[in-house]
Amino acid sequence: MAEKVITLTNGDKVIVDEDRKRSTSFNLDDLYRYRLVDDSSAVVEGAGEYVPNVGDMIWSFGIGLLRVSRVDYTNYVADLVLWELPKTASEVGVEDVLLGVGPGYSSESWRCLIDTRVFPYRLDIDSKLHSYGTDCKEVIVFRGINTSETGTVISGMYQQGGEFIPGPIPLELVKETEGVTNIAEYAPVMGYTTTQLPDGEVVTVVTYNTDGAPTSYNKMLVMNTNITRHPEDPLRRITAIEIVSPWLSQTEPNTLEFPINGTVSQLVMRGKVTYSNGDTALFDLTDEAANGKCKVLGLKYWSPTITGARQEFHLCYSPDPDEEYAYLQGVTANGDVLISYSIVATPVDPAYSLKLYAFPVWKGATVGYQLDYWLYDLNRAIARHVPTGAVELSEASAAFDGHLYTTVQYIQVQVNLSAMDPSYGDHKHVQSLQIALLRDGSIRQSNWRVKFSGNQPNWYGDTLEAAVHAIGSGLSTVNIAQGLTSQTDWLNKLYYNLSPLYDPQTETQAPAPTHVLLTTKTRTYEIPVGQWSNDITFINDLGEGEVLFLRWIKRAANGDLQLAAGGLPVHMF
Repeated sequence: MAEKVITLTNGDKVIVDEDRKRSTSFNLDDLYRYRLVDDSSAVVEGAGEYVPNVGDMIWSFGIGLLRVSRVDYTNYVADLVLWELPKTASEVGVEDVLLGVGPGYSSESWRCLIDTRVFPYRLDIDSKLHSYGTDCKEVIVFRGINTSETGTVISGMYQQGGEFIPGPIPLELVKETEGVTNIAEYAPVMGYTTTQLPDGEVVTVVTYNTDGAPTSYNKMLVMNTNITRHPEDPLRRITAIEIVSPWLSQTEPNTLEFPINGTVSQLVMRGKVTYSNGDTALFDLTDEAANGKCKVLGLKYWSPTITGARQEFHLCYSPDPDEEYAYLQGVTANGDVLISYSIVATPVDPAYSLKLYAFPVWKGATVGYQLDYWLYDLNRAIARHVPTGAVELSEASAAFDGHLYTTVQYIQVQVNLSAMDPSYGDHKHVQSLQIALLRDGSIRQSNWRVKFSGNQPNWYGDTLEAAVHAIGSGLSTVNIAQGLTSQTDWLNKLYYNLSPLYDPQTETQAPAPTHVLLTTKTRTYEIPVGQWSNDITFINDLGEGEVLFLRWIKRAANGDLQLAAGGLPVHMF
């Protein structure tokens, strides 16, 4: 019977010849579907239409020669196994006898060693594998024999920040010869994998040069080394590192809660190392002399002034290679152990848990923009419109430029609180701001955007405007809906995007507002949040590009809670 062309239910066509009396050969790209039995056993959708028969030879420039061991004619999937030309008895040399390989290749005695006592698992490539040439750079380990784009990469490395990145393992120089520094012989460093593999499974190690081109292919067998005695066993094994501090959160793991306006020097922290025999060692993390071995990374300049401000950092410990070792998650390429932590600012006196809101106000083409400020505290009793004289730039801050449209301006200001309320005493609130001026206030597009703190996730101000229409008799209407159709979306964009103050010890987010106060130069209009999409009639005393302030409040039985202040550039229609 000759070849048959079969049309499948999905529209694909396959070519089948089950009664063919002789074997033949196909390019791997000719096949409709196949599965590499020595690989991950995943079915690969081929590029062709042919379904081979058992015993046919399949060839691939990337993989080599394969043999069809089984065909599933219900799904038209061919199982393929790798085939290599065996050695004859006369080809067995001294090397084979010494290595105990027998007929076959000496590389078949090489092992890819995996230790699953840590996750990601430690992956060591056989130390007999060397790469030669000054442009050797890295290796990648593939599961099975498929090293093409459809192959499965199992190798990877830890980065300094503690993140596991799948892909290449670097090469390093391995020796010196007769006092001459070697420049052309390399071996892989220790890597990692997230894939569990059984003993004896085949993997392929591909070596790449600095141009990303493969220079060598080596097949290895997997060996799990968990039960193999390690030369490190007499050493002290580290089982945990952690921070010991009275500021540790009682509810959130790996988190420190520290009062606002504190400094790193005021933190009380010690690093604790625990060994497998139960011994522990403590290090003073505030003692710079001890920071070479156990230290924190990412807190040097941390000094929060806003309640809820959060900073990520790491505890880093460098094991002594002659005395201790670690198989902890977080071991970096240089052997250091990194554990991730975060620190969050908490209030002490709610009156001193402050947040400053700053908005660019258009003053015309000559002056450009000037900043207008509102100050809120966690007591939520008063919303303060800050006088210009109470705000000054910090010594190290650049001045605000009201005409700068090409870059984000990073400024730091301080508010003299006693100039606003003598009860504060001689206290200054310091805050960093990011301000991006986009275009003149007379242009009806996004005019500016601001961030009121370094950890604010989103900009405030994009596409926002107060749309004002004059209706006669000195009256106008204003719409602040921003073209949105959902009250939830509206609150997210105009209120929650301000990152209002809240107490993380008792609240998960700022309270939801019940009303918003629209504030012009001389008047204030109170609007229930439920009327967010309505046109509001008012007496307008604002010019093009100036700011209509939105003061968010929550009405309560014992008085209004002052939550936050926003601002919308005014555009006339």
